[in-house]
Amino acid sequence: MDVQPTDPAEEIKRLQSAVDDLVGVLALPVIWSGAEPAQIVHTFVDALLRLLQLDLIYVRLKPTDDEAPLEVFRLAQSHKQFALPHEIGEVLERWLATGLQEWPVQLRNPFGDGEISVVPFGLGLHGELGVIVAGSERTDFPRQTERLVLNVARNQTSIALQEAQLRNGERRVAHELDGRVVQRTAERDTANEERRKEIAEREHAEEDLKGSEERHRLVVETAPDAVVSIDEHGAIRLANPATLRIFGYDPTELIGRPLTVLMPEFMRELHEKGFNRYLSTGRRHISWEGTELTALRKNGQEFPVEVSFGELSNGKHRLFTGFIRDISQRKQAEEVRATQACLVAIRADVSLAFGGEDGLETILRMCAESIARHLEAAFARIWTLNHEINMLELRASAGIYTHLNGAHARIPMGKLKIGMIAQEQKPVLVNDSSSDPLITDKAWAAKEGMAGFAGHPLVVGTRTLGVMAVFSRKPLGTGTMEVLASVADLIAQGIERKHAEDELRVSEQRLKETESELARVARLTTMGELAASIAHEVNQPLTAVINNGSACLRLLANRNLEPEVLRRVLEEIVADGTRASRVLARIRAFIKKESSEKSEVDLNEVIQEVLVLAGRQIHENQVSLDRQLRTDLPLVRADRVQLQQVLLNLIMNSIEAMAAVTDRPRLLGVQSRIDESGNVLVVVRDSGTGFSSELDRVFTPFFTTKANGMGMGLSISRSLVESHDGRLWAAPNSPYGAVFSFTLPTTGGSCS
Repeated sequence: MDVQPTDPAEEIKRLQSAVDDLVGVLALPVIWSGAEPAQIVHTFVDALLRLLQLDLIYVRLKPTDDEAPLEVFRLAQSHKQFALPHEIGEVLERWLATGLQEWPVQLRNPFGDGEISVVPFGLGLHGELGVIVAGSERTDFPRQTERLVLNVARNQTSIALQEAQLRNGERRVAHELDGRVVQRTAERDTANEERRKEIAEREHAEEDLKGSEERHRLVVETAPDAVVSIDEHGAIRLANPATLRIFGYDPTELIGRPLTVLMPEFMRELHEKGFNRYLSTGRRHISWEGTELTALRKNGQEFPVEVSFGELSNGKHRLFTGFIRDISQRKQAEEVRATQACLVAIRADVSLAFGGEDGLETILRMCAESIARHLEAAFARIWTLNHEINMLELRASAGIYTHLNGAHARIPMGKLKIGMIAQEQKPVLVNDSSSDPLITDKAWAAKEGMAGFAGHPLVVGTRTLGVMAVFSRKPLGTGTMEVLASVADLIAQGIERKHAEDELRVSEQRLKETESELARVARLTTMGELAASIAHEVNQPLTAVINNGSACLRLLANRNLEPEVLRRVLEEIVADGTRASRVLARIRAFIKKESSEKSEVDLNEVIQEVLVLAGRQIHENQVSLDRQLRTDLPLVRADRVQLQQVLLNLIMNSIEAMAAVTDRPRLLGVQSRIDESGNVLVVVRDSGTGFSSELDRVFTPFFTTKANGMGMGLSISRSLVESHDGRLWAAPNSPYGAVFSFTLPTTGGSCS
């Protein structure tokens, strides 16, 4: 409650001041014209702080749609050093959250001792805009005039803030409207642009579709493959011009007809079942990409095709399009390559079979196995012709039948299909066994499922050697006959060569037997030439036996035979008898007719034995013997008698070659050693007449320089040495005579 002043002059002065304050407050709206709420609040607090000489003033504006919450705080200049803003805020914060009627008259002084008088006012009709708090240290604050000024200022401020908020709202609405107009304009422009693009794209798509349809039509019409479309009922709805070239049908002929007209009879039912199953279940019975099938031309010819399918559906109708390619040429090329590969493989197997050491039946069985395997035939057979009885004899069978006996093991020439092929020397290809008149057992063919037969004669020149044939459970192509023709020549030549080899082997065996017999004759001849020497070798021990026996008889007659003398005489008789027996044993072994038998032989022993046999000839012809035999000579694997024959022939030739020599010593050298290759080397040299111009002919059969010679000795000797994997050769001796040398491989053992 205001205290009435006692001094009228001061009262007039105070009232005059209050009037001035009201005039100042009433002038504020002029300043606030067009101002923002923040500017209004700042001007308001500064004006009240100055006009009413307040110690503090605080304004808080509530947030609006356009403005954030606003707090403005002012202190008198004299208190700024004593109070901080946050301290003032802490004092007011508690009461700002309560109603204005609950505010106390006084609060704790935040910038001094004691308390401060405060008065709160709401901004707006019901305080909806915010709150004003004015404070003073005077205990009588606020006076009636101050309260009046504060109320007028509050009202003016509330009106100004409401007008400012209204302007802001109008501006916001205007801005929003402008934004919406801009947005709608942009959206309309965007929509128009999208529509223009859509129209352009649709026009472009229509142009592309027209172009695509034109290109599709052009591709379909010019495609080298047949293009056929059918509906869900299997009726043809489209056929391109290529169907005329591939199937023989004009495209107009096919429209409306079922697709099965392009299929062989055996495929039609399969197609209809598979197509209906796909329509109902979506499950395919064949692949739709690059499937190889058999098609049917208008003229009834079947041919291979490669087919790819596609499906197009619009929800009501379904269209199936097939791209059909004639692969006859590709199949023919593949068949040619397969035929060539098969031919190469079979020829390799046949060459390998005939290149071995097996017998003819084993070779032909290997050939039949290769033919059946590579031609994928049920079985293959080979007959050879027995010319003596004019009969084809089964020599090989491979596949499901491997036996060589049975009804067709022997077929007369000209009988059945096999006999006709052999007689006429013409190949035969049959792919319908049930109708061929020469297939006698048609029940067997039907039971075994035999569909194809191919037979080819085995001919060399004009001579028939046999027949080869294959039986198949599937039709055979022309490539089969090409393979059989090429292989038949190879097998026929192989059989011919095998027969020749067998005949050659028999001839070689007979030649060996002849050579063996001839060698024995040569040994007997040599024995005849050495008869005197042999008789001397046998006569010497026999004479000694007789003399010793006669001496014993005389001593017994005189009763003068001492036991010791008798023992020595009997020992000499036994030794002489043994020596004679050994001579006869060597002669018997030398001339005995036995097959060759090789064993490990000490060549030095053989040389010594031969020198004993030729000893008398050496002595009677006054030949000086020079023996140079290596003591550690390795053993050789040889026939002892044949080596004796070789050495005896060489030594006797040397002795005979020196018989006419009278102007120089007759020298015979026999040497054994190891040559550079590790073989045993035997050298026989003499100082005889040697060779003239016939050095290259000395080993030729029936060539001789002797008046009564046969010319077979050296030829037989070379054959015997070569049969031991050795070598025999001749060379001139220096300064006179000849040198004969031969080598033999060692066994690895050595003589003790």
